Amino acid sequence: MHTHTHTHTQNNNNGSTWYCLEMRDLIVLLYFLYYTYIEYS
Repeated sequence: MHTHTHTHTQNNNNGSTWYCLEMRDLIVLLYFLYYTYIEYS
């Protein structure tokens, strides 16, 4: 599972980094679901 250790005390500085990490995890999850769909279809 994905573990997120984000510090929300500096949202102004790390906002963009947090967003990029979340988007990356989302894309990885989509690829994982896509390939598992291909495998078992």
